[in-house]
Amino acid sequence: MWNGDKLKEQSYSNIKTVELNDITRTIVSWYAKSVDFIVNYLKSWEFYDSLNKAWITPNNITTFRIFLLIVWVMAFYTVNHIVGLSMITWSWILDVVDWKLARKFWKKSKEWETFDAWFDKITDIVLTVMGTIDLSKVSSILASANGWIGVAKTIQHVKSQFRKWRPTPEEQLDMTTKCILKDETTQYIDKPSSWAAINYWKYKTITQMSSQLGILWTTELAKLTELWLWKDVLDTTFVFSSAVSLVLWYFSIKWWKK
Repeated sequence: MWNGDKLKEQSYSNIKTVELNDITRTIVSWYAKSVDFIVNYLKSWEFYDSLNKAWITPNNITTFRIFLLIVWVMAFYTVNHIVGLSMITWSWILDVVDWKLARKFWKKSKEWETFDAWFDKITDIVLTVMGTIDLSKVSSILASANGWIGVAKTIQHVKSQFRKWRPTPEEQLDMTTKCILKDETTQYIDKPSSWAAINYWKYKTITQMSSQLGILWTTELAKLTELWLWKDVLDTTFVFSSAVSLVLWYFSIKWWKK
């Protein structure tokens, strides 16, 4: 069980201590790490080793994905759909990158396990809303189905993020602030926490992301080429895939209760 009292005793994680110098230091650190990564990568062409040598952490990557989330939504609706979708697809790929980085160089932390889970849930909710809006233009039945599945997923997200074995909302906010602005104080752990993702959970996340991205990409591809009935088939398949994620969530929770 997570020790909330111990967390509250750690002054570095208190959100009230966030100051302007934390933001400035974080921006400077990001710039330095980015330059180091590029230099190391050009020398070795080793992607993950270059990330590690530049002291880029899973928390850094998830923080960057937050930035991408804001930009890609704006780009999707104001600039170009292809540009926006390309950015969110890249964000999805980065979700795999931070997972591999954490395991390859043992950079797992309780903060990251909570921080990354939060962002995955927010991304899925945003994508589901966008996917439902997209489907409403071609099929009210599919849009309605995708929307109700989205409601069920949102309920699941809230339940899973605040289950008794997870930190309290205040503690999670504390941890998120630390991941973004005070990552250098993160302490890595030898074993995953009780709320860390298991295989069913990973499959669920992949299914959620790919299904909604598939809906959005299918619409854009249909504008570039004649998909004919294939668009209906693909849309239906992706909505069904989104429903499958509900089943995967059930099995992941069932496993935790054992």
